Amino acid sequence: LWNLAYDCVLDIAEDDDSSNILCYADDTLVVATGRSCQLTCLKASILVNRVIDKIRGLGLSVATNKTEAILFHAKRAEGLPSSISIGDTLVNFQPSIKYLGIMIDVKWTFSDHFRYVISKTERVARALNKLMPNLRGPDERRRRLYLNVRGGNICLEVLKEIKESETHRILTEWREILEKPNAPGEWTKLALVPHLEAWMAREPDIGSMSFHLTQVFTGHGCLADFLLRIGKRTDASCDFCGDEDGVYHVLRECPLWDWQRILMKRQLKLPRDFTLGDVVEVILGSRADWKAFSAFVEEAMRDKEEEERRRERAGTPSTSDGDDEAE
Repeated sequence: LWNLAYDCVLDIAEDDDSSNILCYADDTLVVATGRSCQLTCLKASILVNRVIDKIRGLGLSVATNKTEAILFHAKRAEGLPSSISIGDTLVNFQPSIKYLGIMIDVKWTFSDHFRYVISKTERVARALNKLMPNLRGPDERRRRLYLNVRGGNICLEVLKEIKESETHRILTEWREILEKPNAPGEWTKLALVPHLEAWMAREPDIGSMSFHLTQVFTGHGCLADFLLRIGKRTDASCDFCGDEDGVYHVLRECPLWDWQRILMKRQLKLPRDFTLGDVVEVILGSRADWKAFSAFVEEAMRDKEEEERRRERAGTPSTSDGDDEAE
């Protein structure tokens, strides 16, 4: 019924081959052409006012203050009008207008449209960058896929430019924050910040962070020095050899994983007293290296978790228990 009722509006320019009226939902576009800009503007003004009268005849109202107008003309055209009269309102001609999501400019270069798309996509990218890292469900590969899909309707060149620009901006901001002195996470920052760009730009098939890898890179988990720090242990000695426990003790020293460590170091070509930063530099370049280091960490941390569970089942006193007994 709506289509039938609105036909009377679309038929206004039916007898004029140089004019056309298009409608999509509640957007009505009036197109008028001619050899003279002044006469064309006059014809367009008459057509628009007739359209408004018809629409009002259907019991609808028209917001003339929201009307946009654009004038296409030859390069050397002179004496161009600056506005068109619509009812009691003068509507100024704009260098570009938006119709059905497309920014159409006077020269048909679509430069305004690309600027609009870039601006909009940058806002989406910033929103995603703030939102996605706080979601517990998706892993890193799914986050990257989600970001790429959101930009899938934009030409590849524009998307690439936006991505590079946003990545550079975000990494610059992160580096400024991470390099502030006395900020939390010094252990993690020492390993990752020198390789921040490479870490963020690594290919998805290189490797992703697991639960145990995260523990090693943060110094948390079933490590005696960490458990002592949070009051879960009475000392920082290793359950397997008695030396002081910690990330580097697991990675470089504890004899329980000597053979696995030899294989891992041989694969990664690490020096004797390697650092976590050395590991990051190597594993970023090879999926095999990432997998070898990850396998070593997974086995070692699982062994430590099992030993910690055994200690808990055996009722080994914690720091708080020891304090209670002393009292």
